[in-house]
Amino acid sequence: MADHDLFELRDKAVLITGATSLISVWTARMLLDVGARVAMTDRFDDAHIREAFAGLAAEGGDPALDLSDRVTLIGRVDVRNRLDSDLPADKTETMVSVREMVRRAIGHLGQIDVLMNIAGGQEPVPAAMLGTEIFRKTVDRILIGTWNVIHEVFEQSMRDQGGRILTITADVDQGYPGMPAMGAARNGLSSLHRALSVEWAPLGITCCVIAPGATDTPGLKRYPMADQVRAMGIEAANLGRLFHPREIAWLFLVMASPLAVAVNGHTLVANGGDSNVSPVYQRMRKLFATST
Repeated sequence: MADHDLFELRDKAVLITGATSLISVWTARMLLDVGARVAMTDRFDDAHIREAFAGLAAEGGDPALDLSDRVTLIGRVDVRNRLDSDLPADKTETMVSVREMVRRAIGHLGQIDVLMNIAGGQEPVPAAMLGTEIFRKTVDRILIGTWNVIHEVFEQSMRDQGGRILTITADVDQGYPGMPAMGAARNGLSSLHRALSVEWAPLGITCCVIAPGATDTPGLKRYPMADQVRAMGIEAANLGRLFHPREIAWLFLVMASPLAVAVNGHTLVANGGDSNVSPVYQRMRKLFATST
């Protein structure tokens, strides 16, 4: 580690949700490399999380992605269950509420200086097939679940200590055809963080939302016709490729720094300039390519 603490994150306590996400793993790895202390949580149990770490390390050919002995793990957390009383009756012995998860994280870390909401998950459900129950579950998981974690961290640590909140979303400024429930829920995250950036700034709490473009993660493989989806993502990308998870993790690392306090309440769109490419230009670019 360099002698100069460039990011001023040495010894800072960071809680990351979505431990089995490759973006989360890369983010945790980078945080550890600059001296931060990290706790990670997921809906899977600790053993499953460790297996996921080992699998990601093997798939990427990078042993440093196996974080098993470097981070505190708190598994079996469904972010939709904020209180113990919210847990399903048959799961109270095995699942952990958000309140208890945050309590355990603070028990290990002392406090939470940075919260990173990287838990995600969505599936293609077009509007014509989108029933109320699926819509509600999507909003519960993405929007309300994220709020449960944010508010518990606020109540148990940041109200008195201040801190930094970072939440992943998606590039949903123009809606998200094919997944309108996900797009609506993630757009809600941006609105939520804009409000928090005003209400909580006097308490020393700042926040941002990070909206990555198409990123090459194992999650892409779970889409129907995954190979075609991946190829289309590459073809449509302004840079002509998908993003590597470490490129998104780097942004989380930078924005976690106390030195990034001036950036508060913003949604940082990290899509390589895709927002600036019109459908007309996409077709023109192909035309130009064939004429040279």
